[in-house]
Amino acid sequence: PNRVMAFVPHEVWAATGSAPEQFPTVQKGGTWGVFFLTPLGENRTQLRMVSYGWKDGEEWNAAFEYFLKGNAMFLNMIRKHFD
Repeated sequence: PNRVMAFVPHEVWAATGSAPEQFPTVQKGGTWGVFFLTPLGENRTQLRMVSYGWKDGEEWNAAFEYFLKGNAMFLNMIRKHFD
């Protein structure tokens, strides 16, 4: 149920976050991510992701660890799509 909040082609997009059901507080918490694309020359682009809206607490920490693994897979999926 993510929503795109902002989009500038070839530069940036921002979207709401979504956590799995095992993190109900985080699901309701209002996290979002911003993805920055920076040209590095012909056929090369840097993709940088920044997450916002995180809070302190046991569930938030567990969700953060969950997403650390998932974000790497997500960013690799995007890289392979554009390769």
